Amino acid sequence: MYLLSFSCVMMGTVTAGFIAMYATLASRDVDCCLIPESPFYLEGKGGLFEFIEKRLKENGHMVIVIAEGAGQDLLTESMQDMDQKDASGNKLLQDVGLWISHKIKVLLYIRWFLKYNSFSLEFL
Repeated sequence: MYLLSFSCVMMGTVTAGFIAMYATLASRDVDCCLIPESPFYLEGKGGLFEFIEKRLKENGHMVIVIAEGAGQDLLTESMQDMDQKDASGNKLLQDVGLWISHKIKVLLYIRWFLKYNSFSLEFL
């Protein structure tokens, strides 16, 4: 049976990933940092899912840091676009960390369970 450990940490500001990036640079344990300034995609060659699978096969664990504003374009493609604003007039962002964590959990469960017929995944 494979035991995989996956941590997803949300931090930062609404439209800039500098806090998440500096925290990633200061830590030697982070495998991937997603920031709004650098678009990313989930599936296909070179996508986030491919990188996650490779890292988990190599190490059995992975840490992803996600800036608050990262991946909002991916969320609006799969969910209803919520154009709500806070008291200051800033657009309220959707919870990309929860959404990506769920997508990763489903993907890994399907791929690893079908391949090895046993699977256990920890989200820290």
